[in-house]
Amino acid sequence: MDGAEDGLDHVKRYLDTHACADSEAAKAGTGPAQLRALFGRIGHQLSEELGAFAARIDRIRDLYHRSGIQQNIAMPNVVDSFWPNPDDFSMEALMQRMQYAKDIVSDTEKQADAFYKNSVCEHTRTISQQTASDSEFQVSVRIFEVRRVEKLVAKEVKREKSCLKVDMSKGTITTVKGGAGAVDDNVFNHAQVEQLIKSRSDKTKLGIVFEGRKRRDFQFVDTQARED
Repeated sequence: MDGAEDGLDHVKRYLDTHACADSEAAKAGTGPAQLRALFGRIGHQLSEELGAFAARIDRIRDLYHRSGIQQNIAMPNVVDSFWPNPDDFSMEALMQRMQYAKDIVSDTEKQADAFYKNSVCEHTRTISQQTASDSEFQVSVRIFEVRRVEKLVAKEVKREKSCLKVDMSKGTITTVKGGAGAVDDNVFNHAQVEQLIKSRSDKTKLGIVFEGRKRRDFQFVDTQARED
């Protein structure tokens, strides 16, 4: 069943079971809650695509920001926008994701603008060359000591020592159980990173959604380590 047919199926179900409730709500002066829920269900795929889009734009933004910092350019602070719970597919959450995508595009343009205003354009030196050059990035592999956070029911009960190894020259992220020096667990390339979710309540936590995998939450030693 394609997206259009699936959408029509949702509409038919709404008309058969929920339209009357919204009719009564309209007469009572309240909004069509069931219609909004319908929009959220139809927008489920759009929500997932927005997550993948935002993750890719965030990597571009990070490239400009880091390149500027390395050249001692006074770069603007990175905007910390709100990304809703990935399991929330309500209409409200969809609108928040759309706003997040808009914010991150706008912020990326500001980062690029600041970088270009304060750098010299050389035909033999491009941002793509900086990405591939160890000498310009100084360190191509970064290893972060973290704890893998797993939840049982609604409480965080398990924090397993682990580490994330980021190879900027290869464009890969490796998750390693047991911390640095242990055997590699899984290696993911940049295209397999569908979403990065920064916790607003705990500035040391980062959620990562890899292609075909459930969300994984990691706790860094401090806020700076997460932002690095």
